Amino acid sequence: MFASHTHSARRIPPTHKEWIPRGYQEHAVDFLLDREAAALLLDPGLGKTSVTFEAFTILQEEGLAKKMLVVTPLRVCQLVWRQEAAKWTQFKHLRFSLIHGTNDDKMKAVKRKADIYLINPEGIRWLTDYLWGQKFPFDTVVIDELTKFKNNQAVRHKKLLPRLQDVQRRWGLTGTFLPNGYLDAFGQMKILDDGAALGRFFSHYRNKYFEKGYDGFSYELRRGAAAGIETYVVPAPSGSGQVCVMGAAAHLAKSGDKVIIMAFAELEEDEIAEHKPKIIIVDENNRPVAK
Repeated sequence: MFASHTHSARRIPPTHKEWIPRGYQEHAVDFLLDREAAALLLDPGLGKTSVTFEAFTILQEEGLAKKMLVVTPLRVCQLVWRQEAAKWTQFKHLRFSLIHGTNDDKMKAVKRKADIYLINPEGIRWLTDYLWGQKFPFDTVVIDELTKFKNNQAVRHKKLLPRLQDVQRRWGLTGTFLPNGYLDAFGQMKILDDGAALGRFFSHYRNKYFEKGYDGFSYELRRGAAAGIETYVVPAPSGSGQVCVMGAAAHLAKSGDKVIIMAFAELEEDEIAEHKPKIIIVDENNRPVAK
């Protein structure tokens, strides 16, 4: 069910095929379920929407979630989320309400019984003003295109952030986390974790990791600020050839990149002389070709 007064929404016949996640999508679902604040940094077309549906549906079935607010550009509100749910058997039960249109339309949409409420970033100011003095009625908030909140001084950012204190989980989705460089990371992370990762204040973040450019106005990443990134390994199906980059390193790598993976071991002094490190070289399909 898709409740909306917007006539430009695309109507497509549902297929209701079973959604069978790929290995990396299974990891992405677990990643969301295990965290109250999380970001999926996946390229377009890799299934961020379906992954989010799966995680939210699992939480619903376990009685841990009821209502999800999705903040996404209007065109995506109208043409992506409802249509994606219509494709898959597991998600066909989800009910949608689009918060858009006249004030009366938007008020009705907020009050309408649904599982997922869709709103564009420009509508956040109206929503927070409308719900002033009330508990935010959503237990999960998804920001689909997280870069829309890279500016922590924007009205949408300032309006939404304090209302997220009532929300159990915040998930961000984007395939372009750093469109203009590392300065863009601060606002996106803060809307998800209140500054736990990069600090509460942009000026502190900038002074810690950047230095002024030669022109005296721009900022450049300090030497070594992006180095020393540690990540961790997650299991994938045997023989799949999948390599999943997690943690902070996921901000710097994308599907198709060539990466060098270094693993470390702790040895006793008497083990060092006998230890022989292994070097594994793989082909374009991540199949070992030499050791």
